[in-house]
Amino acid sequence: MQAVAYIRVSTDEQAKEGYSVPAQKERLEAFAKSQGWTIIDYYMEEGQSAKDLNRPEMQRLIDDIKKGSMGIEVVLVYRLDRLTRSVLDLYKLLKLFDDNKVAFRSVTEVYDTTTAMGRLFITLVAALAQWERENLAERVRMGMAEMARQGRRPGTKEPYGYNYVDGSLIVNKTEAAIVKKIFDMYMRGYGLRTIVKWLNNPEHPVPSKTGRPWYENTVSYIITNPLYVGKFVWGRDPAEIKKHKTLFRAVAPEYIYDGSHEAILDNDTWEQAQFKLKKRKNMPPRLASSNYPLTGVLKCGLCGAGMCGSISTQKNKSGKRKVRWYKCGARDHALGCTMKYMRAETVEEKVLEYLSSITNSSDLHILADTSLRDKGNSKEQEEIASVNKEIKELTAKKKKWYDAFEVGVIGIDDLRERTKSIADKEVFLRERLSEIELVEEFSWTPEERFQMVKNINWAWDRATPEERKELIRELFEKISIFPTGEMEYEFI
Repeated sequence: MQAVAYIRVSTDEQAKEGYSVPAQKERLEAFAKSQGWTIIDYYMEEGQSAKDLNRPEMQRLIDDIKKGSMGIEVVLVYRLDRLTRSVLDLYKLLKLFDDNKVAFRSVTEVYDTTTAMGRLFITLVAALAQWERENLAERVRMGMAEMARQGRRPGTKEPYGYNYVDGSLIVNKTEAAIVKKIFDMYMRGYGLRTIVKWLNNPEHPVPSKTGRPWYENTVSYIITNPLYVGKFVWGRDPAEIKKHKTLFRAVAPEYIYDGSHEAILDNDTWEQAQFKLKKRKNMPPRLASSNYPLTGVLKCGLCGAGMCGSISTQKNKSGKRKVRWYKCGARDHALGCTMKYMRAETVEEKVLEYLSSITNSSDLHILADTSLRDKGNSKEQEEIASVNKEIKELTAKKKKWYDAFEVGVIGIDDLRERTKSIADKEVFLRERLSEIELVEEFSWTPEERFQMVKNINWAWDRATPEERKELIRELFEKISIFPTGEMEYEFI
């Protein structure tokens, strides 16, 4: 058989009898001769520790075995600890040897993978490696949990806006300015796609943390990340993260920790961004940033269906031009509505004319009328009371199951199953409660609404399509349009 000899000695072992490089080499050559084997190469390392596999000669040995060009059939060592002192590393090496049909032999011990006893040894080592892996993972989890309790974010990957300095998150001022710009653009009505285009603009590209282009998911990650208000998320089940498609939405309070790092944003800005994100999420597809600012609010006066955008090409003396229309969403159905197409520019101009007219007439009371607002607030208060009642009932039910477990009526598996179901419902209810409270907190006052309407023409001329849509949705609950062009308005 063609053998290779691996010889290692650490600095502390240099002077020990039998451990020197010449002594190991002599014993290995004598053993190979007694077996009729030929040593075709030596891998000798002096002053190297066996704590890991990052050793020059060890890496050369691994590469030679993987290549298979030398025809290595067996690896010889003086003792097992010459190869490695880690069970995990030993398992990796033995698996490498086995995958490449290379045997392993220690000349002073019974470790010989060319025999049935040796193969049993590999099985035992694999079991030990699994045990060590699990223990290591448990120790890592405990260490990370302790870090989280101390307000230190576990992990080594630097989030955008921060750098790790001596294990602590320190604000990167250049990146922090970009984080603030992203939030500012989002709050002004720009969609994720528009923000990404600005970040990737070839004339003034903004470098990402990785150097790769920006994507919508990257921007969404920043907007939803509580890290930027001095908090961090830790401890969630990876399956839950996958279920919600994103890391930070639908996060239960017990997974959010107060961090010791400096915040980049204030709480009000971040919470308003979350509120806006939820509003956009609830919009029908493509309405959040389309070129039809009235969609989602404009309704057919005949059937009540939503009016959607449509575009046609018309010919004239100067060539072809595209014309925008609003059409009833039920028009093309089997029992289609007979509502005709309405020119988008004409409809939008009528809305602006109406808003301009009420700022100069006695109709101003429409904007300042608090009766509808009070009615809305009353409904929200009722829902808050209802949600709080359900949460209280769930807490009582959870206590009942814990009491049943303590007296032995149910087992631990039943307890886990029942309390998990309760916990899932509680997370949903608390998220709903948070949404209602955000709606109350960030509702426009009559005075703010009045100022918005008073300056509507100035704002409309300067607004992006996203911002125009946001203005309409902040003012109107519904606008109904009829075939005659007559319109009815219902304010929020």
